[in-house]
Amino acid sequence: MPMTIESIIERLGGADNAARLTGVGTEAIRKWRQARAIPAKHWPVILRHAGLSLADLQPDSASDPAETTMPQPQVPTPAVVCADTPPDGATAVLVLADGTSLWGRGFGAQTSPDGAAIGELCFSTGLTGYQETLTDPSFAGQIITFTFPHIGNVGANPEDDEAARVAARGLVVKQDLTEPANWRAAEGLDAWLAERGVPGI
Repeated sequence: MPMTIESIIERLGGADNAARLTGVGTEAIRKWRQARAIPAKHWPVILRHAGLSLADLQPDSASDPAETTMPQPQVPTPAVVCADTPPDGATAVLVLADGTSLWGRGFGAQTSPDGAAIGELCFSTGLTGYQETLTDPSFAGQIITFTFPHIGNVGANPEDDEAARVAARGLVVKQDLTEPANWRAAEGLDAWLAERGVPGI
């Protein structure tokens, strides 16, 4: 069952310590209490320092909305949302801050609910350079949605890394990864992601 904002702040050592650990002021902690929500960008720090799992930060539809860690959705649930039961063939889920769950097929690194990738969801419209985008430090902490349909078509190789490690926390694509068909490919994108601990859906 999800924990309340108060119990999470208490597990972090009180408001002052929670502010210090998450890099915000005590005014932000007051706003968390007022909104009954903690912004998702702070979840990795909270999970690490409070010894919690991702499930502890998720809303529980059966509980009192005033006691959840996230606000309940204010918009109608889209048709693509599937609550607790994954559709046939689904092996991964993308959970948005409002609790919306989007199911799909996972690739790359396999993660448990406790080790889920948490980050800001953004998008890239580039036709090339998916490996460069994933390793670009400016995308640190983000889950990148690629709009181009042929992600994976050139595979992966060490020469295309922008940094020594992957900066993005994960990636989202609409279609299955394309098999590499490029002479420069040292390996497929799926294997490259798995080696680096980056999940995709």
